[in-house]
Amino acid sequence: EWAFRNVPSEFEMYKSLFAWVKTQYPDVKTIYGGVEKDFAHSNATFGVIKTQAEASGLQLLGQGEWLLNDTTFSTQVREMKRANADVVAISAHPFTTCGVLKEMQRQGVKPKMVVGLTSSSSMETLQGCAAQAEGMLIPTSFAPVTPEAKKAAEAVQAQKTNMDLHNAAAWENIFTLKDLIEKAKVAGK
Repeated sequence: EWAFRNVPSEFEMYKSLFAWVKTQYPDVKTIYGGVEKDFAHSNATFGVIKTQAEASGLQLLGQGEWLLNDTTFSTQVREMKRANADVVAISAHPFTTCGVLKEMQRQGVKPKMVVGLTSSSSMETLQGCAAQAEGMLIPTSFAPVTPEAKKAAEAVQAQKTNMDLHNAAAWENIFTLKDLIEKAKVAGK
């Protein structure tokens, strides 16, 4: 068995994350969100984030929106700053996540907690804004914590790249196909 079978859905990951927040940080009461409005994954996951945050008792104070190719976020972060929420959730991919985090730093926005999109749990985010992303909570379906996952991550690192939740899923798909082909005794002739 490989390490990635029975991967939790984003619904389950954010449900677990906000349940954990509720027990570990009972003083956290409000949330403000930001979303890449033109990217289906960001938009859909923001709906999950809002639902799970509110189900755990957080009050949504508002949301900012931007586009996948935007490069300035001063207006959205100014609105975020005015809301003064305990939690800021950024449902965006690495490029705009980093843009928002850097603008938050520039404007002095310091929530108690920042939650990110699963797709931002990547080296791309760390390469773009490691200092600003430090402490950000991002649920993920891959972390090299089991022997199998460590083996997969090491194999990918040997090719001078890094394993993340996206290529971990591709890794799992390929090895599932490999197993099925071998079991069916398909020959490459």
